[in-house]
Amino acid sequence: MAQPSIVKCVIPSSKIRGYTMDSKTTNVTLDKLGIHYDKSALNRMIRQYKRTGMDALTSSITTPSITTPIQFLQTFLAEPIYTVTASRDIDKLVNRTIVGSFEDEEIVARVVEKIGSARPMTDYGAANNSDWNLNFETRTIVRYEDGFECSILEEMRAGRIQVNSAQMKRDAVAESLAITMNEIGFYGYNDGENRTYGFLNDPNQSAYKTVAEGASGYTTWDKKTFFEIQADIRTAIATLREQTKNLFNPMRDAFVLAISLDKVDYLGVTSTYTLDSVKDWLTKTYPGCRVETAPELTGANGGADVFYLYLEKLGNQTVVEHNIVDTFRLLGTEKRVKSFLEDYANATAGVLWRHPVAMLRYTGI
Repeated sequence: MAQPSIVKCVIPSSKIRGYTMDSKTTNVTLDKLGIHYDKSALNRMIRQYKRTGMDALTSSITTPSITTPIQFLQTFLAEPIYTVTASRDIDKLVNRTIVGSFEDEEIVARVVEKIGSARPMTDYGAANNSDWNLNFETRTIVRYEDGFECSILEEMRAGRIQVNSAQMKRDAVAESLAITMNEIGFYGYNDGENRTYGFLNDPNQSAYKTVAEGASGYTTWDKKTFFEIQADIRTAIATLREQTKNLFNPMRDAFVLAISLDKVDYLGVTSTYTLDSVKDWLTKTYPGCRVETAPELTGANGGADVFYLYLEKLGNQTVVEHNIVDTFRLLGTEKRVKSFLEDYANATAGVLWRHPVAMLRYTGI
């Protein structure tokens, strides 16, 4: 025999009203209405009503939300976070020389050779005549440009977040031109007809030499000991002294050791005997040596890391120079009805190794 269903409460449709809970509400009352709360949870709610003086929980007719919108609970930091680009290091390796005019097509270096040969003097013999020879080394000037447009409404809206839109764009232009100048400084520029070279590919440079293998059978510094890295550097210095026929005195003259970014920290390898690092030895032995690095030296020779060794000056003449015509030039501005434009440019003839005899470059480190 089927069990009769248990009817808890019958509410005529004409009697159905909105129900609110108060301190007298029990779980039995709610159960009859088809509202199910755990008894302990209900008791906690009733106690809360009594503490706050509430005697009823009204039903909500709006979308649930927080009391205070999040935008009123924000503090903007004073300094924005700007993205960064790779280090631009050509100016650490090569001095800038500002030359020429923006409209020039080339810069020209005069290469002068003095020719003469003394011989024993005789009473009646003809005098020997010395002479000189002149050649020209040319480099092509290349110009890059970048600009921006900024509208009136754009500036006003950017001002609301405390940003000067025009200045941000102007800074971006300056940075893009500086990046280009750095790239040309290392790699030059080739359009098929010009002669604009960089620190790494000037045709006047000597060919790469490969450093000696270490006891491990490898040439790379990450596999070499203190004494093996020291020997590579010492060999390069001795070779440069001999190549310049003693015009280079490493104990006296200023010179640069430019090492790939991947390998420069191996100058920190220490000796097991003195605990001095390779850098300590280099600084003590050759106080005129300046160590520099650049990302472009990593893998510079067909994927192999390199180092360059070169003098700052040979005699009183600069060994290598970065010939820049214009670093940053305003070409012009244009005012429009709802915006304005600005255009900027730079101009460079790249890097010229004036005295390649005063430099060496090694690969395989």
